[in-house]
Amino acid sequence: MEKIKNNCDFIKNEIKTTWLIQGYFNDFLHSENIDGLKKYLDKISKYSSDTLLLPIGADHLGMLQNANKKIEKINKTLKDYEIILSSPFEYFKNVKFKNVSDEVEFLDNSDTFILSGVYSARIPQKIRNNIVQNEISRVIEPLNFYLEAKFDKNIEEVYKTLIKNHAHDGIYGCSIDSVHKAIDSRLDKCECALNALKKRLIGNFKKKYSITSKSEDKIGLFNLSNSKINVVEAKLPYVLKNSQILKVESAFCDELLYDIYKIPVTEDIAPIYTQLIEIDSSNNFEFNTLKIKKPKKKVQVSISTIENDFIKLSVKKSKITILNKKTNDEFYLKLTDIKDIGDSYNFAPSGDYKELELLNSKIEYDGDIESALLLEFKSIKLSVKLNNNSDFIKFSAEINNKTKNHKLQLVLVLKENVSKTIAQDAFGVVNRKIDYNYKMSDFMPAKRPVELKSNGYPMQNFVCANGVIALTKGLHEYEIYKNELRICLLRATSTISNPKNLARSIPAGPDLKTPFGQCISEFEAEFILSFGNYKKAFKLVDNLFKNYILIDGKFEKEINFKLG
Repeated sequence: MEKIKNNCDFIKNEIKTTWLIQGYFNDFLHSENIDGLKKYLDKISKYSSDTLLLPIGADHLGMLQNANKKIEKINKTLKDYEIILSSPFEYFKNVKFKNVSDEVEFLDNSDTFILSGVYSARIPQKIRNNIVQNEISRVIEPLNFYLEAKFDKNIEEVYKTLIKNHAHDGIYGCSIDSVHKAIDSRLDKCECALNALKKRLIGNFKKKYSITSKSEDKIGLFNLSNSKINVVEAKLPYVLKNSQILKVESAFCDELLYDIYKIPVTEDIAPIYTQLIEIDSSNNFEFNTLKIKKPKKKVQVSISTIENDFIKLSVKKSKITILNKKTNDEFYLKLTDIKDIGDSYNFAPSGDYKELELLNSKIEYDGDIESALLLEFKSIKLSVKLNNNSDFIKFSAEINNKTKNHKLQLVLVLKENVSKTIAQDAFGVVNRKIDYNYKMSDFMPAKRPVELKSNGYPMQNFVCANGVIALTKGLHEYEIYKNELRICLLRATSTISNPKNLARSIPAGPDLKTPFGQCISEFEAEFILSFGNYKKAFKLVDNLFKNYILIDGKFEKEINFKLG
């Protein structure tokens, strides 16, 4: 695999960026250590053009004072280089960039520590963060733009609140519990603000187009996704025609809550119906007024199987198999657990992986649009959901973690060893060549001064391997061993940096105790499993995150327009 260090200034998917050759702990400008600075710049220059990027400052270090005077003094004795106090924008104007392929590995720890345990530390918080990021960037902000709603300042405030969580000692998990309590508080604020913005956008749209009362056979839909939509979920104080009721709860309806001239009182609490409806295909980035279709049931569910015309999940002697009915390709899945003697920075396995026993399998519900099979394990309830025309299966895992210092994984057992994967990253996708025989525990304890290579890798939302797609909501780590693709559902640890961590030879930080890092809690993890390639996976992202907004009510006239 091509390594980034061959050239540190590069372009990938038309995005210009830079790989920092040297670690961020080295700061010579504070100390005015000219000899150390010269050696440092010589290393950087091997991989750079005539313009080098020298960070000003370092990890946990205060800002450089009197920077211009210090730099002027350094330049008088520094040979071969001239330091210029500038900005990243000026740097990007002057540097020569080189195009690289999608086989470049951004996170290679052969020369430096990358502390890969942060991919899976404090997963319940990562799930919330992932949902908020998607809601603001894929739903609220584009809709505000297309409708010229002028909520830019409100949206900017949410971004400012959210980005405070994204310091490297923040949402990544390598920080003390009090930091993460603050992160949860900010996520609360973001969720409330985004919910209010969504209701305001819907309310203003209804007012503009005189959409009033209720309609039982028609809905409006903003499709903000990259693909067509056939099934949508509605949460309303009345039942739509031909809908499938998933849940009923007592609450105030939105129209009352967001009417500033009415006071909600106890008598106004009413049933709110969460329901599914089928519609004619709604094209991406359009608003359409759509008739609700009468569904044709195509999903069959029993205590051991769930299937439609495209895909089937079956349970036989506790073995769970997923079959592509069009190609006869299949894989089976299991849940495993292993003791983790590492820390927030690095996973360190101890002992063997233990497969969780499937305790029960039963029909959760059987509907005209969607059916669900419930698989019960110790501490985990796995809801398997399938729609009439979908060629993928949705999963919702209710996890009640009561165990400390362990790693819980969803494991897809494929027919052949996994020699390469395609995973979503910040630039699009990254192709990774995999050493599927590598096993970290064979090389423990790590020898100085290295961090053990891991067969765990990061992803944004999905990874594809051997024609199988695993797409998740806030689960950012996958692991490969032989023919197994493992998705981390939870990793529970109790310290920032364990000085006796066998996967890392040098402590990455102080041994500060983090009891809340054990994630002793109940939370939900959602994911999709299917067959196909990364292009299909990108489209499935929108399905998992429900990137649409439904408008209910009586439409005086048909409303159809493209967004943008």
